[in-house]
Amino acid sequence: MYLPKIFPRRPIVISKGENEFLWDINGKKYIDCVGGNGVALIGHCHPKVVKEIKRQAEQLLICPTIFYNDIRAKLAEKIAKITPKHLTRSFFSNSGTETVECALKLAMKYQGPEKNEFIAMKGGFHGRTMGSLSATWKRKYKKSFSPLLTTFKHAEFGDIDDIKSLITDKTSAVITEIILGEGGIIIPQQDFHKQLRELCNEKDILLIIDEVQTGLGRTGKLFAFQHYGIEPDILCLAKGTAGGVPIGVTISSDEIFSSMKQGDHYSTFGGNPLACAAALATLNVITEDRLYDRSFDLGKYFLDKLKEILENNRIIRDIRGKGLFVAVETRLRIKKFVLRAIKEGLLLLTSGISTIRMLPPLTISKESLDSVIRILNSILIK
Repeated sequence: MYLPKIFPRRPIVISKGENEFLWDINGKKYIDCVGGNGVALIGHCHPKVVKEIKRQAEQLLICPTIFYNDIRAKLAEKIAKITPKHLTRSFFSNSGTETVECALKLAMKYQGPEKNEFIAMKGGFHGRTMGSLSATWKRKYKKSFSPLLTTFKHAEFGDIDDIKSLITDKTSAVITEIILGEGGIIIPQQDFHKQLRELCNEKDILLIIDEVQTGLGRTGKLFAFQHYGIEPDILCLAKGTAGGVPIGVTISSDEIFSSMKQGDHYSTFGGNPLACAAALATLNVITEDRLYDRSFDLGKYFLDKLKEILENNRIIRDIRGKGLFVAVETRLRIKKFVLRAIKEGLLLLTSGISTIRMLPPLTISKESLDSVIRILNSILIK
């Protein structure tokens, strides 16, 4: 009643979570394939994350970045160790949108005022603030907020020739997801990202990779760009990085970050000790338990079983994914299927009007995945 009606809401009230499960206020249990829109990467209320949140909450909640902080330093060191060697500097914020805003400003500052144009992808999603919204493709998010930044062009995702046609001597950076998330879990041809990396090198253009949804094991590798043998100039992480606590990280090299002067960018809450403690615990769980390998194995099992069970279903147009980043595209509007799933104890995301998108925790059990397949098979009927 007291919240603005700007979000589509499902007819349930969630009150509790544990690993891949959520409960509503009536005690009904659900398998969560929404995963907090990808935030519950290591499950809801992971005990190691909860333990660190409690510990940190009793010690220090806020420490502005004008002061050094031990837990923030430990997190920055951890990130430097798990990312490519040249990505040594991390700027902390509070969301994926903020990481993109920082990345765009960073690219402009490094490239200089004469190179102020960006190329983003049709179907891409990077946030809904003015800069990130300029990079986002979907027109319904943008139509009421013109003029946005006029220095953005959009190319067909996966079409290297279309990108080439948009490059000018003013192009500062290309920003892209490795796999389009909100766009429907669209996976490009295997050679696309390598061609894009080579093109950016040739034209002295920075490559910004937005791994807000795909990063930290979601696709079966620690980072989705590793599937394609490339590395970004600027990397954006958020969502599951802190196990459910808001955080964003823009990561780049010392050379690129050195172009930013004091006062060029700032975040009051970015890098706060509570979020950093949660993120450090989360990254330790992911790396020590090798959840990216688990995502690869379970993702293959899940996709294979989905295709086996649903292959003769005339409603289904396509089943695709990498790791536990999975889409079931249908020939019909899916709203009724999502509501049917809720009744059966399954929570689903959507992409557009006809695609089911699933981002379960990497800690989900095989038994729960079997239940997801069973429920999908029962509800995907006319």
